[in-house]
Amino acid sequence: MKGKHFRRRSGDKKRGVTVVGTVIGSGRGFAFLSREGQDDLFIPARDLGGALHGDRVEAEAYFDHCEVRRILKFGFYELTGVFYEDMRVKRVTPDDRHFSGDIRVTGGEKAKTGDRVVVRLSRKDRGRGEIVCNLGKAGERDSDIAAVVYSLGIEDFKRKALYEAEQNAVSPISLEGRTDFTAQPCFTIDGEGSKDFDDAVYAERNGDSFRLWVHIADVAHYVPLNGHLDKEALRRGNSFYYGEGVIPMLPEILSNGVCSLNENEPRLTLSAVMDIDDDGNITGGEVCEGVICSHKRMTYEKVEKALNGETDEYAPYMGTLSTLLGLRNVLKKKRDAEGNIDFEIYEPKFTFEGDKVVDMRRAPRLVAHSIIEECMIAANRFIAKKFFELSTPFVYREHKAPDPEKIESLNVFLSALGENTTGGTSGEIAALLNNISPEKKSAVSKMTLRCMQKATYSVVCGGHFGLALKEYCHFTSPIRRYSDLTIHRVIKDWLHGEDLSKYRSVVSTAASAATEREKVCERAERKIDDIYAASFMSSFVGKAFEGVVSGVAEWGIYVELENTAEGMIRAETIGQCSFDESTMTMHVYGKGDFRLGDAVKVRLVSAGGGNIVFELD
Repeated sequence: MKGKHFRRRSGDKKRGVTVVGTVIGSGRGFAFLSREGQDDLFIPARDLGGALHGDRVEAEAYFDHCEVRRILKFGFYELTGVFYEDMRVKRVTPDDRHFSGDIRVTGGEKAKTGDRVVVRLSRKDRGRGEIVCNLGKAGERDSDIAAVVYSLGIEDFKRKALYEAEQNAVSPISLEGRTDFTAQPCFTIDGEGSKDFDDAVYAERNGDSFRLWVHIADVAHYVPLNGHLDKEALRRGNSFYYGEGVIPMLPEILSNGVCSLNENEPRLTLSAVMDIDDDGNITGGEVCEGVICSHKRMTYEKVEKALNGETDEYAPYMGTLSTLLGLRNVLKKKRDAEGNIDFEIYEPKFTFEGDKVVDMRRAPRLVAHSIIEECMIAANRFIAKKFFELSTPFVYREHKAPDPEKIESLNVFLSALGENTTGGTSGEIAALLNNISPEKKSAVSKMTLRCMQKATYSVVCGGHFGLALKEYCHFTSPIRRYSDLTIHRVIKDWLHGEDLSKYRSVVSTAASAATEREKVCERAERKIDDIYAASFMSSFVGKAFEGVVSGVAEWGIYVELENTAEGMIRAETIGQCSFDESTMTMHVYGKGDFRLGDAVKVRLVSAGGGNIVFELD
């Protein structure tokens, strides 16, 4: 973290500059004060004033440090950790490594050393707490996952929110003021295990152009602004999916019920209707409130088979599917020409039998996925452009260009690989990934992805660097994303001629909350994927595997297997070695150099608790 110094005021050696921010713990006693859009400030351990990681504080900033003066808001009331009892002293080591030291605890009479527990922190003495829940033995899959889920801070839906959902769910479906699409043979395409369906699609060929309908669940009709449901949705930010589980943003009676575009059931929608020419340009269109009746619930896998002539299950819809495939090709060709960056990154796909992970492999990248992706991107860019031109308050999806320093680091890495360097535009980066040799593409994709900034939600239409779009938003998933629900409200009130000035503060709050919750959930998803991967790999300890180097650091070499499981070869087990950060290379004396993308043979040493450890074979 970059620190910033403040000079004391002239003639005053005791006072500094008053600042407000969030404490970010280092896990080593000291901490930093994080302030949005500004440099972090260093906080020595002695000057934390009882504040812990995550606390919102007021501090006094001096030349070389800052001192916490008071805690404005606690960041954590509860946390998870591993329980230990030694000489009748009970303590818990927090799972979150931002915390320094153990928490002295009371309660937990049934907890044993090595159990993972939930601790409620004392408001008077933040170094003490009370055990409120035992999650099970630390290192076991179920307790590890329970701890990650608990860390999201999502409680059960409050009674008032559930009551509001039940009341709103029985609202009759009316065609008044809406376009009737119920006769249109639209359909949904989702994963095999999906239960909530945000979007349905339909397309027709009109001479030398296409007409595309993207129907999105009208969630805003059932979730009024500032109601109990809305407050719950804002707090959650989005739905959290893991393994075969989900923590929904909205109660099931809405998310899987009246909001979900279920087959053969009339549903309320916000529908984007777009005219698209053969060059992929959106030449016109409208957005309206509608009513649909999805004619078929399709899956990606079966659509892929249907397009390949391997099944006739979707025979009545093949004309539409063929039209959508042609439209997909047109839209993707245009986006690629504009500089769309296609990172070749594969997600893991786990197969479960009961509570056991019985298989792990790369999730396939199907043409069927791409069809829906292109339809959703088209709708998102159409809506974003329209409301940007209308200058209404809105929530945009923003992805800024990478820092020049990151591009320089990427070019050093590329030079070490013997590849051509790249400029900093999306088109140049896209060309790099399109032209790289197949055996190096995965490594270069990962290194390039590390150079990218994180996409965020913003009230400013700053464009999307990765998609090479000037205007972009998230419109297509209001069941599972608060950002989308927010702009649906703006759109609906605009359609009804309402005053939109009330949304200026609403969109700002939504953008900030959605961005923060997205970060939290992404970290949790990665942790749970690691836990599932380690659980699956634990039965292969001692077995040799072929993999590729996926990361290099001074503490070791990361290796990814064909099934996407990633583990580390610890530096101390390699022998004499040295790390070159500029080229991301580990030189192992007597064994040569190891860099991203290199093929390597390893043997599995251990797997558990979300960690996989290899050794060179």
